[in-house]
Amino acid sequence: LSVGLPRSLYSLVWLISPVLGFVLQPVIGSASDYCRSPWGRRRPYILTLGVMMLVGISLFLNGDALVSVLVQNIGWKRTWSIVVVMFGVVMFDFSADFIDGPVKAYLFDVCSYQDKERGLHYHALLTGLGGACGYLTGAMDWGHSALGALLGSEYQVIYFFSAITWGFFLTVHLFSIPEKPLGKQHSNEQLVPSAPLLQPTVQKRMTLKSLLSAMINMPSHYRCLCISHLLGWTAFLCNMLFFTDFMGQIVYKGNPYAPHNSTAFATYERGVEVGCWGLCINAVSSALYSYVQRLLLPYIGLKGLYFLGYFLFGLGTSLIGLFPNIISTLTLCCVFGVMSSTLYTVPFNLISEYHREEE
Repeated sequence: LSVGLPRSLYSLVWLISPVLGFVLQPVIGSASDYCRSPWGRRRPYILTLGVMMLVGISLFLNGDALVSVLVQNIGWKRTWSIVVVMFGVVMFDFSADFIDGPVKAYLFDVCSYQDKERGLHYHALLTGLGGACGYLTGAMDWGHSALGALLGSEYQVIYFFSAITWGFFLTVHLFSIPEKPLGKQHSNEQLVPSAPLLQPTVQKRMTLKSLLSAMINMPSHYRCLCISHLLGWTAFLCNMLFFTDFMGQIVYKGNPYAPHNSTAFATYERGVEVGCWGLCINAVSSALYSYVQRLLLPYIGLKGLYFLGYFLFGLGTSLIGLFPNIISTLTLCCVFGVMSSTLYTVPFNLISEYHREEE
């Protein structure tokens, strides 16, 4: 919003990636099953999407400064800043959403059946810890620090830490556990898919038509789980996307469209920083709840965990909407982490459980 993006386009920017994901993600996931790279089936896609994430965040956080250097016309400068930042946001969000599929498939490919559940819990744990570090970086006031003065602005500081961290862990991930390449002799054989098949048929390349056909003909318990998962992610992402803006405008009563040297804009930025602390609480609680789930599982089961996550999230967001003050909002951010951990782990364990029962 601070680069001048109209309110009418704010939601549209974040909507593009999920729409593309619905159409392309199953197709790309199926294509990775047939990838013949000597490096393996998943890691080429992880590398490509990882580089796209780095390019996207570069344009997202540095687009305004880049346009200021390249474009001298004041009238065009604002327009190009919006275009470049929007493109960076879409590319980053698209890649971040897509990369989770190959990462999970990579985990399933290299882990034994007994280690898959543990791997999902570690995935949720590290996702929470990584999110906590990222939100903590955004919550700190780098603009008045020595590092902020050295690099130019707080956005460049955030970009510096993000790029270094992402580059390091992406490299570690790519060179961790080797994959077995898909040999030429398997070209006409049935491949082991990255997710359980609903029916014992020969796997074919996924297309949009076959995706829609599978959605229509899937068993009722899978359909209910998919619809519930869709609604859960819709609610969760809407909350995450607008939370810092909610803190800046509703809780702190700032104005992102005010002049940058005004009190209203400074108040809004302060609210955004505090909102980042709230998202940090969400990430930490997500990491902690991934272990609490393992303790609760013998008592309430997977379906109980699924219901509990949705119930606490709905209750927490309702209370935040009714009582939008700083203390209660930050306190209730922990329920966001419960929902996040639930969405990242329980549905996949339920699918595994359904598949095991069918066998």
